[in-house]
Amino acid sequence: MIVALHSKLKPGSEEGYDRDHARIPDDLRETFARLGVRDWRIWRSGLDVFHLVDCDDSDAALAGFEGDPANERWQLVIDGYVDHFVDQGRGTAGPQPLRPVHSLADPSVPASLLEAARLDGCSEVQVLWEIALALATPVVALVGSSCFVQNRNNGVSPFVMLPSSYPVQVGLSTLLSSTPGFIPSAAGSQPVQLPALALATVVSVLPVLVVLLSSKRLLVEGMTAGGTEE
Repeated sequence: MIVALHSKLKPGSEEGYDRDHARIPDDLRETFARLGVRDWRIWRSGLDVFHLVDCDDSDAALAGFEGDPANERWQLVIDGYVDHFVDQGRGTAGPQPLRPVHSLADPSVPASLLEAARLDGCSEVQVLWEIALALATPVVALVGSSCFVQNRNNGVSPFVMLPSSYPVQVGLSTLLSSTPGFIPSAAGSQPVQLPALALATVVSVLPVLVVLLSSKRLLVEGMTAGGTEE
């Protein structure tokens, strides 16, 4: 859970507050880890300080800070800077968790889905493989098929770099230049007839056709991804 806190500094204490927060004592970091506080971010605007706390249980963490030696030593330092904390509970007991409402840069994969996977015991690699990549399969299929078709239809680079071993595209060009039906002045020693050229064309197209037909559903989903707002 993530909770937000708002505190006010005493006038003239801004530089000291920033300086003492440049490095948090190691024993206080250990207390954070023991109480389930994963992150504590602080922003300051003048005398207003805003805290964003990522923890397992804010009430349990606040109760655990009471009487902790590392926290008491830190409070002796911070009390010289902080005037008071603004009450944001509105009559409730303690700070309330933040609920996501809207973000202009919302990620493609909802954070709640990733968090649910981690709670189920998934490692970061499993989250990437079984959640993120699974959701990105249509886009990956679209990009992969486009790259496959583009590289398969590339005949110039193989013609230049592979003079003794031609791929299908260069072979088709050679057959075309040896087919009198297309080039009456073809000077090939063994002229190729139109049926043979047609058969070679079909054979060269088959791999691309198989890829496109087998992944057509994913290609359509990838092309329309983000086209509608749910």
